[in-house]
Amino acid sequence: LVSSEDGINWDQHLDLDPSDWQLNGCPSSGAKTDWLPDGRLASVFMTGGSGSPQIYLNLSNPVNNDPGSTTMLTVNQFDNSNQNQPHIACGATHTVVVWEQIDDGFEIKLSIALNDDLPSGLIDIAISPSELLEGSNRHPEVAIIDDKIHLIWQNSTDGTIKYLRGSILNTSSITTPSTFRGLVRIVDALGREVTHTTNQVLFYIYDDGSVEKKFVIE
Repeated sequence: LVSSEDGINWDQHLDLDPSDWQLNGCPSSGAKTDWLPDGRLASVFMTGGSGSPQIYLNLSNPVNNDPGSTTMLTVNQFDNSNQNQPHIACGATHTVVVWEQIDDGFEIKLSIALNDDLPSGLIDIAISPSELLEGSNRHPEVAIIDDKIHLIWQNSTDGTIKYLRGSILNTSSITTPSTFRGLVRIVDALGREVTHTTNQVLFYIYDDGSVEKKFVIE
């Protein structure tokens, strides 16, 4: 983790990867971060220091120059797994991590924990939101808004973006949803397809016929 106080001299560094993995080529994914309510920075990244590409979670405090602690997300659940492309979202009470994993093809994995239980709460608790879909499921992204989890990823079979929404219930377990829907297109109030998705009223149209009206402030 590198930071700068003046935006010119990037001279503040924290070592977040205890495996000290040495890259032999260009990495296929980068780190993703989000801020916890208590001011710590939560980071997820892939490293091959354990012998296979796996996802790690770090909690650091850059303000205090504290690299914090780093742990592998799935020490026992997925032995010698091939994981990549992590993404993280921190909410008021919970943190969610998603990633892609090769399990007889690319699948999406999701893990959640109470913020107070981090970092150990995420270890070895994961579901596969994409298990009902054929083809490769890749490049997941996740967001937490209030008590809702919003997850999207790419599916290769029909070439669409899949979307799942779930609720945080403050329980000790998570379950795989039985339904999913694909995002077909995004249109404005005049029915025109758009790519700019902020500061205007938009309609998200899904392949199950449902429509969501959204207004995102940039």
